[in-house]
Amino acid sequence: MVENNDISVKRSALEEWLKTLEDEGIYSYYAEVYNEREGIEGFQVFVPREDIDVIESNYEGKLKELRVFLSSAVEGKILKILLKKLAPKFSVKVGRDIEGLTGNGFAVYLNWTNKAFMVHKYENGNFKSKNCKKNLFWETDNGTWIVGFKNCNEVQNFIEEVKEFLEIHFGVNYSVNYHRSCGAYEECKKEA
Repeated sequence: MVENNDISVKRSALEEWLKTLEDEGIYSYYAEVYNEREGIEGFQVFVPREDIDVIESNYEGKLKELRVFLSSAVEGKILKILLKKLAPKFSVKVGRDIEGLTGNGFAVYLNWTNKAFMVHKYENGNFKSKNCKKNLFWETDNGTWIVGFKNCNEVQNFIEEVKEFLEIHFGVNYSVNYHRSCGAYEECKKEA
C-alpha cells in the first residue's frame, strides 16, 4: 500500500499502473486530488466510460491502494492520446505536431464534436480546395487533423482502427465522409 506522502512516489506508482492499463488498450489521463493539510490525497483518473466497470472489478485493490477515483473521460482528450500512439504506425503527423503539408497525399479531420471523420486530398503541399481547411490551426476544440496518408487504403485502415476503439471504449460510431471538392471522394471510391 502506498503510505509514503512523497508526491513523486505516489505519482510514479500511479503512472506505472496506468501504463499497465494502456498495454490493455485503456487510455487515460489524471489529476491529483489535494488536501491542504496532508498534501496529495489521491488521484482522479479519467478513462473512457465503457471501461469504468471493468477497471473497478478487475483492479479494486489497486484503486484503493493508489487512492484512485475513476471518472468518465472527455472523448477528445483520450483521442489525442490514441492518435499520438498511432502516428508512428501509420507514418502520419497529428494536430500540433503538423508543420505543414508536403507532397501529395490525404489528410483526415477528426471532429469529435460532430462524431465524424472528413477525408481530404492534397497535392504539391496544398489542399485542392479552399473549403478543405478553413482556419489556421491543425488542432481545435472540436477536433484535430491527421496528415501524411499516401493513399485511400491507408486512410481507411487508420479510420477503421480508430472507429473500433471508439465503439469499444465510448460506445459511439463516427461517420466517415469524403470531401468532394478536393477529389477525395472520387479518388477513394475509385480505389474501393
